[in-house]
Amino acid sequence: WLLAKNRIEEAKQALCWLRGWASPEEIQNEFSILLMYKNNKISNDSSIHEYFNDDNLCNEPYKLSQKLHGKSLNEVNQTSIKCGSLKTNKTYKSIKINKDLFSKVISDLTQPVMLRALFLMLGFFFFNAATGYTAVRSFSVVIFKEIGVSVEPYKANVVSALAVTLGTITLMILVRFTGKRIIVLVSSIGSAITCISLGIYTYQHTGPIVTQSMTPFVIYTAHVYFTGVGLQSIPWLYISEIFPYRGRGLATGITASSTYLFSFFVTKTFYTMTSTISLAGTFILYGVISFIGFIYLYFLLPETEGKTLQEIEEDP
Repeated sequence: WLLAKNRIEEAKQALCWLRGWASPEEIQNEFSILLMYKNNKISNDSSIHEYFNDDNLCNEPYKLSQKLHGKSLNEVNQTSIKCGSLKTNKTYKSIKINKDLFSKVISDLTQPVMLRALFLMLGFFFFNAATGYTAVRSFSVVIFKEIGVSVEPYKANVVSALAVTLGTITLMILVRFTGKRIIVLVSSIGSAITCISLGIYTYQHTGPIVTQSMTPFVIYTAHVYFTGVGLQSIPWLYISEIFPYRGRGLATGITASSTYLFSFFVTKTFYTMTSTISLAGTFILYGVISFIGFIYLYFLLPETEGKTLQEIEEDP
């Protein structure tokens, strides 16, 4: 963002901080690549230019009246016509700017490389939400009571939250060695297996008397851990890398807003689904969708770790 605003020194300082308070010499190569990428991607078109150079007097009525004082009626009329013409021209050009900018935004958003990345990330965030993580976390205490967790529900909720934190720490440690793609795939298949397992356990132990056990708590904790280790964090890393420079801001906004809509829908429909297909059926459905998501990501998700933005864009 700083580079896009031509704030070069601030961008260099930000990169030094991001890399752990590194020296400018240590990040020089990476910064040069980013700068080259930025220069290559900025268009030379004239969509953001100074479109008009009006007579300042036409915008300052007091000075205009002073200048016209003592002039003939014909001279006053000629000046009025000139100013009216300039204002009409300015309005026309203002409309032209808006149309040009709109066309440019649509053009950026519909370029093939952008559409490919946009559909990939929308699918990524959809399957992320469809694991049921947000819904399960929102109603975790109720779920613990229903599936017969032997731990006090509120304490179990704290432990499961720690499991998510542990998953994030695991991601921080492993991502440099394994890359993002393998972590996402492990997270996705792990979430699918644990969710289906929890659904099967709940189905087998449904009845008027719920047996207290640690088994569902262990499965549930494993589920939120696998979700936290990849699916909850890595999509947000991808949206800062995978979109082309031109149109990145709008595409990022569309993707980010969509994930909150997906999460809202999944959370809102949780009680309806449990009433319709039972809690066990809901867990199994979430698990099946997660498995479909695993297949989707396996074939479509590229590896971006250790690659420059230019290399990511050039990947087929």
